[in-house]
Amino acid sequence: MKFDSLITEYDDSLSGDSYIDPLGQQVIWSSFGQKIFNSRVNSVSNDVRNFTLNLLHHGVIRSILQDGLVTVSPALAEAVGDKESLPFIHACLIYLENVFTYSMVDKPEEADIDTLGILGGSNGRTKMEESGQNPSLLFTDKKEGHLLVRQLGLGVSGRYKTPFVEMGFFDHSYRYFHQKSEKNWGAFKALLENHGELRDCFHQAKKHLIELVNDSYSKSQVPPQRQFRDIPVALREAYRKAFATQGKVGAETKAFWLDVTGLNEGAAGALLETLEDYHSTATNEKLAPKEVFGRAEERCEPPGERRKIQHIQIVEPLLAELDLLFRLARHKKVQSVSDVRGSWKDLGRTDHTLQDAAGRIWDTSDLLPTLQGTARRRLQKLLNVATNESLEEQLKGLLKYHSQVMRERGQFRWVEAVHDVEIRVYGRTEPLPKAEKRPIGAWVNGYYVHQFYNLVAGYQGGTQ
Repeated sequence: MKFDSLITEYDDSLSGDSYIDPLGQQVIWSSFGQKIFNSRVNSVSNDVRNFTLNLLHHGVIRSILQDGLVTVSPALAEAVGDKESLPFIHACLIYLENVFTYSMVDKPEEADIDTLGILGGSNGRTKMEESGQNPSLLFTDKKEGHLLVRQLGLGVSGRYKTPFVEMGFFDHSYRYFHQKSEKNWGAFKALLENHGELRDCFHQAKKHLIELVNDSYSKSQVPPQRQFRDIPVALREAYRKAFATQGKVGAETKAFWLDVTGLNEGAAGALLETLEDYHSTATNEKLAPKEVFGRAEERCEPPGERRKIQHIQIVEPLLAELDLLFRLARHKKVQSVSDVRGSWKDLGRTDHTLQDAAGRIWDTSDLLPTLQGTARRRLQKLLNVATNESLEEQLKGLLKYHSQVMRERGQFRWVEAVHDVEIRVYGRTEPLPKAEKRPIGAWVNGYYVHQFYNLVAGYQGGTQ
């Protein structure tokens, strides 16, 4: 199922440099977003194929740790640690990810493989070409075995670690065996029983790892190394069949993932139903995040879950208007405060725009208490900025706040007010947005709905 017609594409005219987050808003909106998605979805973990690949690899490693017949030689233990050690688990994860990546980029057209979204795919293709289609794979947690730079953080296992910890498959130290994990691993066992290609891939991967780490290695053979063409064909083909496309994986694992993530319940479930419902109407209407949340609120029944959606609807107008004011301040290298006021007025804003948006938050007594730490402190400061009486004072307060955020990061401010009358920009300037692109109430933050859209599209057998 494809959701292209439901959510508009990201509009960089709305947020400009928000990916660098000059106002430090990400910690605020992400806190509200994760209250809905419970850390199951984020900006780097939203691909159902990678979710499932990570699950498979951890399932293989867990099975090896349970298998008393699998031993690690003293020489290998000296190089990567014993079987229960974190370096050993890391070596397993990196090695299996690399086998997967090389298998998928090896003539993908012959197996109708979609390589979009395969982490390390570009590096994998380069190494295949440089090695005559036969690169080396090293069983190690050290960087010489990495296909990606900083693979432990940027590879599949690193990007998807937080959701798996939150779901209870293992803890932060990759300890798989605790009471909370047993239910999920039982569901994984049932998933394998119901899907032959995944089951075959699991068995082939486990068999190959056991052959790598058995106790027959001498010191001269440690750490184990394999050429790609020496990897069993059965394992390479198992990866290619089981993980050919995101849509294929999603169609086969949707029920499993919705069950273990709980994304079909509460506020997240209301968002899911909203996407599915409006897709089924075959409408060409595109839903921006604002509309998605608005329609999800109407169908979200548990009061506590509905409140999560309402909080986002209340806080986002203030964040968006502050984002707009900061953008107007960066329109020219040098401009006057009155120039910014003129741009603000041309877009239909007044001295009361920020005050009104802040007032709705102040009137929502249970909103601020839901935040903690940096998120709460920053929102409090932004509320204080917005409650200033005049646009001029609001602007100066915002630029002072921006300077504090950047100083905390050890970075230079992008813009400042000089003698309270002149605005100077030290980075690149930004064009003035058109009024129709920024009506009052427009949103600039997505609260992970775009990432959820990508994940849901995969669940439904489609692609983004």
